[in-house]
Amino acid sequence: MKVIDIQNKDIWENFFLDYKDKTFLQSWNWGEFNLEMGNKIWRLGILNEEKLIGLALISKIKAKRGTFLLMQHGPTIHPLFKKEALSFLLKKLKVIGKTGRTTNFPELKKPATHKEKRFTIRHII
Repeated sequence: MKVIDIQNKDIWENFFLDYKDKTFLQSWNWGEFNLEMGNKIWRLGILNEEKLIGLALISKIKAKRGTFLLMQHGPTIHPLFKKEALSFLLKKLKVIGKTGRTTNFPELKKPATHKEKRFTIRHII
């Protein structure tokens, strides 16, 4: 399994055709809107055996409270691979957080409980 950058709009949009639980906040055009607003973005794809199984649109937000990475209503991942894919995605986000000089990007120190996992995913990713 690996995480890659997606540069092709057709690949991005075609992936969402198979998912009923999708949102415009993970669409290609929302990424374009974020670029127009001056935010840096990353369009990440998650591959398992060279097959695309997930996507995540991440924006770097600069605000008075600090600089952070934002992933709204995402990622979108095939249910069979969700746990492993989230692990790989988190590794990539840590690299982005360090190289992009973002703040407010805590590391997970221990396995989270069920209640903490929901908080962790929403606030870290």
